[in-house]
Amino acid sequence: MLKSSIACLLDRLPWAKRVKVNIRNGVVQLFGSLSDLRERRGVRVAVENVPGVTGIEDRMVLVELLAEDLFEKPKTRSERTIANKP
Repeated sequence: MLKSSIACLLDRLPWAKRVKVNIRNGVVQLFGSLSDLRERRGVRVAVENVPGVTGIEDRMVLVELLAEDLFEKPKTRSERTIANKP
């Protein structure tokens, strides 16, 4: 019951899609990666306010997304030439 309540809550938070939970005796362990400290705080506050949660173990990590990680780098002229040779 508690796990499904938390799962439904996290599904409504667009930034929490990579957050996973384990629960033991009302203590919620949060795992996953987030890209912003505000996201981390938001997940914690949301989960802390779920009835039945007695504690939080925050094991989430912050990762920095760089623009170069989001896009494929264009090939250089020599790479295009090599790729087009038979």
